[in-house]
Amino acid sequence: KESCWVTVGNNVYDLTPYIQSHPPGPGMIIGFAQKGRDAQGMYSIHSAKAKQIWESYKIGTLEN
Repeated sequence: KESCWVTVGNNVYDLTPYIQSHPPGPGMIIGFAQKGRDAQGMYSIHSAKAKQIWESYKIGTLEN
């Protein structure tokens, strides 16, 4: 909960400031972060507005 980074494809998001505001609660986001799993599936089901929120937390892109 103190540092919650998630990847979606090659993009990295620091969702730490958002996890407590996440409508279904922080559990799903924390689960992806703790397991180090790509969150593409979770990201893809979100609305365009929700994806804009995600983009505001983008902190970088991973290199291949």
